[in-house]
Amino acid sequence: MSSANGETPHHERYLFFSPLGSGAAGRVWKAQYIGTEPLGSLQPGAAVAIKLVPRDKVSPNEVLLQATLKHLNIVQLHDIFECVGTCRGHLP
Repeated sequence: MSSANGETPHHERYLFFSPLGSGAAGRVWKAQYIGTEPLGSLQPGAAVAIKLVPRDKVSPNEVLLQATLKHLNIVQLHDIFECVGTCRGHLP
């Protein structure tokens, strides 16, 4: 359960640790936000779960809906970024 080419994903603002699970829409990884500034309510050093979804499985409507939902029992969406290969790309 690694990235598409078998490697642990990498991204400039997140440190990926281990896969948590996978399903039809992608894989979820345990990670840490390593940015130097808060990202909304996400503070540097915060533990996060990152879902890597193949481009052909992304639904813009689902992403917009998830971004607007605020409830204790719903996972909060903090960031959206596009990965190339193993998430070695940069955020815009």
